[in-house]
Amino acid sequence: MGPSSPDKPTEPIVVQPTPAVYTSELFQKDVVPVLPSPKQNLFARIGNKKLLVAGLALGMLILISGIAYAQLSRSGSKLPTDQPLTENQSEESVSNTQSGDLPQGASEQQTPSDGSSSTPSNTTTQSTTGTSGGSSSGGTGSTTPPSSGSGSTQTAPKTYEISYTDSCYSPANVTIKKNDTVRFTNNNTKNMWPASDNHPWHTLYSGFDANNSIAPGGSYSFTFTKTGSWGYHDHQKSSCTGTITVQ
Repeated sequence: MGPSSPDKPTEPIVVQPTPAVYTSELFQKDVVPVLPSPKQNLFARIGNKKLLVAGLALGMLILISGIAYAQLSRSGSKLPTDQPLTENQSEESVSNTQSGDLPQGASEQQTPSDGSSSTPSNTTTQSTTGTSGGSSSGGTGSTTPPSSGSGSTQTAPKTYEISYTDSCYSPANVTIKKNDTVRFTNNNTKNMWPASDNHPWHTLYSGFDANNSIAPGGSYSFTFTKTGSWGYHDHQKSSCTGTITVQ
């Protein structure tokens, strides 16, 4: 009997159902926390420290600036420029004015005791070149008589004459007082050049130097403001010498 015999019953085919799969279950994963690496933690800590140090430095700078400004304000307020003079300062300035002290190089004038104002004819005009006192002006020497003050007598500076002739300087040696002036007049037929020792640098008394040759008829004046014995000579004829003694 063949396989297609109708006498044998056929077994039914049973189809097993496929289990349902939900899409949400396919995408479900365990949540893994993401933690920063140790290197990132180190950078973060360093950054926080830098911010802290910068903040502290800024605060200290502001504090120091405030203290400095306060000190400047206090020091500037101690001496106001428009503060009026006190009574003691005014009296002191008046007493200094009445003391008769004149700056070097200024000409002195006298006031007679009867109150009338007059200018004495014999006044000594000094050079206004400071301590050097050198000038190349001619003229005759004169002195101012002592001023008549209240209880004290002051002698005005004098001018001493030294003539340059064929026999060199005459008088060669002169004794004067401090702030007196010596005028060298060329009465020779040759030029002269008075200057301080030592030849040829003229360094014994700085500034005591005519600095050029003076023709016949000309003169050179110098005011001595330092005491001592000062030798001098003629720069063009070093054998012509002399000494100015300042007391």
